[in-house]
Amino acid sequence: MKRTILSLFLSGVTLMISAGFAQADDLGVANNYNVFVLGNDIQSNNTAQGKVAIGGNGIFSSGTGGSNVNYAHPGSTANALIIMGDYISNRVGTYGSVDGTVYVGGNATIDNPKISGSLYVNGNTKLQGGGTIHGSIHLVTGKTYTHTQSYAPFNSPLFSSTPYTLPVNFGAAGTYLTNHATGWGSLAANGATSVPVGGTTITLTHGNNLPNNTPDIFFIDGDTLAANTGINIFARNNATVLINISKRTDGSDALPNTLITLHGTTQNHVLFNFFDANTVSLNNSGITGSVLAPYAAVDFGQGRIEGTLVAGSLTGSGEALDFPFAGFLPSVSVLVSTTPEPGLFALLGAGCLGSALLLRRRRRRE
Repeated sequence: MKRTILSLFLSGVTLMISAGFAQADDLGVANNYNVFVLGNDIQSNNTAQGKVAIGGNGIFSSGTGGSNVNYAHPGSTANALIIMGDYISNRVGTYGSVDGTVYVGGNATIDNPKISGSLYVNGNTKLQGGGTIHGSIHLVTGKTYTHTQSYAPFNSPLFSSTPYTLPVNFGAAGTYLTNHATGWGSLAANGATSVPVGGTTITLTHGNNLPNNTPDIFFIDGDTLAANTGINIFARNNATVLINISKRTDGSDALPNTLITLHGTTQNHVLFNFFDANTVSLNNSGITGSVLAPYAAVDFGQGRIEGTLVAGSLTGSGEALDFPFAGFLPSVSVLVSTTPEPGLFALLGAGCLGSALLLRRRRRRE
């Protein structure tokens, strides 16, 4: 009887864990954005084809290149730019725009605004220069509003007695992204990483006989990455590719001047996971895939990324092309639950002890 109860209990645990491996995660709410920054985003002449979310302050300046957000969707009214802190935009002339609606949790100071949707601001608002806001302006009662012209030709400013709720919970998103970066970074590689003697290109080659729903997982040491200028990725057909990159001995990481060549899958199925780096440089790189660096201050001076960019903070003037990460990786909650903990063994012990006592009482009655 004890064996029966124990075997049923253990089989239940095994079934729960086995079923759990079928679960998979993506980048969560960050998947809805081309650029997702947990802290401050300070850039000049930056462009993003898709939507942008910033958990700190958003400070943009633009010259002839412009600072454009969601420009692949002209005239959009979707929630294109979400900023939890202050929004400062110094737009020069006709250059730079936001195609969609803007939410600002702090104060907003915008030169020559060009917004195709509406503007929501919880703090003080200052609009100056030329420009147009095609939607309506939503402000909070008691906050200051200064402007040099009527920027919303179709509507007068609307006021709310309470602050507006931002479409993104950055606290929850930060917890999710850091936990997943750490959890995915703990996964063992199932593919090979090689660097030819005297070469400058890292080659990643997928493993053989892997189940169809298993991602191709690779590991690159940060110092090895810094010593090379190219990455050749050979993945299985349409597989999700996870490339875990450890920090260098000084705590930094870099993909500068790196040429990435992809075989077998597409850029929206590739994720470069900088799971423990304090700083990451993406200068002058052409990145074919998404980047997850939630702990890092990311320098994106020049260069281009074809995917989702997740950063702790962001500077530079790089271009983000809208190829949202579409891969699926093991659920972090499952990774944690499959690691035996003292509590699990205590539960097993208590269950066995209870079963033994119950059987003993039954025998005495008999």
